[in-house]
Amino acid sequence: MSGARSLVTFDELEELSAEANRHPAFRSNSTSPIEHSRRFEAEEMNHLIACLKATQIASEADSNPDINEQIGANARRILDHLHDYREGIASPDMAEQIRKAGNDAQKIVENLLEAIKAEREKSDVCTEALMIAMNQADEDTPEIDLGAHGVRVIDYLSDYKTGQCAPEVRDAIVSAGDDPKQIVQNLLPLSKAGIRSPSEENRRA
Repeated sequence: MSGARSLVTFDELEELSAEANRHPAFRSNSTSPIEHSRRFEAEEMNHLIACLKATQIASEADSNPDINEQIGANARRILDHLHDYREGIASPDMAEQIRKAGNDAQKIVENLLEAIKAEREKSDVCTEALMIAMNQADEDTPEIDLGAHGVRVIDYLSDYKTGQCAPEVRDAIVSAGDDPKQIVQNLLPLSKAGIRSPSEENRRA
C-alpha cells in the first residue's frame, strides 16, 4: 500500500451513521419483504460505515504509531484486509472477524489485529512443518516418510502461507493446532487422495 490517507473525517462518518439510523426501515415493524429489504440495506450501510471508521482508526495509527503502538505496527495489514473486505476478496478468516464485530469500528480493528497475530504464529508453525517435509528439521524432530507425496505436501504448505490453498488443506492445517509434525501428518492423506494444490496446477498448465 502506497501510504495511509484519510477518507473522510470522523464527524462526517458520524453524520452518515446517524443518517442511516434515521432510516425509516429502523422505525418500521413491518414484516413485508420490501421493509425487510430496506432494513437489511440500512444495516449494511451501518456496517460499511463501521468499516470506514475502522479504516480511519488504522490510518491514523499508521501515521502516528504513538496513538496505539500495536495497531500502528500492523496498520498496513489491517488496511489491506479492510480494503479486500470492501472489494469482496477478503480471506474467509478475515471476513469472519470483520463480520463478528458488527458495527463496532474499534472491535473490527481489534479482531483483525488478533487474527493477524494468529496468522503470523500459524505461519511460523507452517515453516517448521515445511522444514519437516523437506527433511530439514533439527535432530530432535523425527522425520516423516512422505515418499512420493513429499512434493505435494510441500506445495500444500507453500500455498497455505500465500493464502491460496484448497479448503481441505486449510482445514487440515488449522485442525493440527501448533504441532508442525501433526500438520504434515494431516496433509499426507490429502495427497494420497489426489487433491492437487494451486502450485501443482500451475506447473501442469
